[in-house]
Amino acid sequence: MKFANWTRNLSPSAMQKSLEVDNFSEYISFALGLPDETTLPAEFCSSIKFTQQNLQYSPTSHLLKTHITEIMKMRGVICKEEEIFITSGAQQGIGLMTKLLCNVRDNIIVENLTYPGFIQAVQTLNVNLISISTNYDTGIDLEELETKIKSLNKKPAFIYIVADGSNPTGNSLTIKKRQQLIGIALKYDVPILEDDPYGLLYYEQNYPALKSFSSNNVCYVGSFSKVIAPSLRVGWIVIPSKLIKKLSILKESFDINTQTLSQKVVLEFLEKNKFETHLKNIRSLYRRKRNLMVDAIMHHLQDKVILHKPNNGICLWIRFDKQMNSKEILIKAVKNKLLFIPGNDFNISNNLEIAANCARLNFSHCKLENIDKGIKILSTIIP
Repeated sequence: MKFANWTRNLSPSAMQKSLEVDNFSEYISFALGLPDETTLPAEFCSSIKFTQQNLQYSPTSHLLKTHITEIMKMRGVICKEEEIFITSGAQQGIGLMTKLLCNVRDNIIVENLTYPGFIQAVQTLNVNLISISTNYDTGIDLEELETKIKSLNKKPAFIYIVADGSNPTGNSLTIKKRQQLIGIALKYDVPILEDDPYGLLYYEQNYPALKSFSSNNVCYVGSFSKVIAPSLRVGWIVIPSKLIKKLSILKESFDINTQTLSQKVVLEFLEKNKFETHLKNIRSLYRRKRNLMVDAIMHHLQDKVILHKPNNGICLWIRFDKQMNSKEILIKAVKNKLLFIPGNDFNISNNLEIAANCARLNFSHCKLENIDKGIKILSTIIP
């Protein structure tokens, strides 16, 4: 059987590789970006009665879109129902927007350390990824961004960015930097694709979404995966209403627009629960877990690593000594039943040394009592 040429470059993501570990329950895992299982509404879902009508082909719920307009207000964005497009998770939203905005051999601007799921979404499109340096604390290098845009022969199709709790580094752009980024994008007429899985998961500062600064130039992708349940696969896009029909045609080619059962589950959850209270509870738990991991790192690792504490999201970023390689450390960690993601698994640049001594540690999924244990194991591995 002959396969298309683009499949040669396909490789499993860090998440896929982590899930392949034998007897996963034996490990302390800081690897996967999963929610805490106690936050998942299992009891609520088990009480829902599914009717024959719910199992039939059906249109997207307008009531769900109404709820999303209220959720977008939490992100500082005022939008209408006709500007909201429901997707089967944020990953589908990213894929659909990429196909909508890109042609073959277009340029896409992305940070040199970025979410692997985005790379997978564009692998099949034969596009050029233009990487921009990332500061582990402050995010994308805007001076380099503008210089790069000016140097390109062809205007970029869009800029992809996670402005809050960036995956993997966990940084969030300041208000000033958001304004500057929007200014550059408008100056050169380059759209921004804002991936916002962690905007509602903030721990000190609640920054408004990039979309709030420019309603027409920013395409927003949101998701319920980290704040309700990943397996329901419900997300949304906020874009100008004139583009909704094109998105609908694209989506129909993938799933006939039939992922409505999960949408009804999410809607019923939003109808019967106070979502803001639910979010506060999740933020409280994750803040506690984040702080526990920070304290454990400060206690057990002290001067062995440099820690970058996140304001948003579910992961933090650490740097080992420059002479160390995080993939070699991971090999030793696995033998000690500990998992994490090496920094270079997120590196898309040609410079393989950029994050070779870095690692992403997830704090949301691990049990509270295992956080200190896991960091202590890591401390015994590092010389």
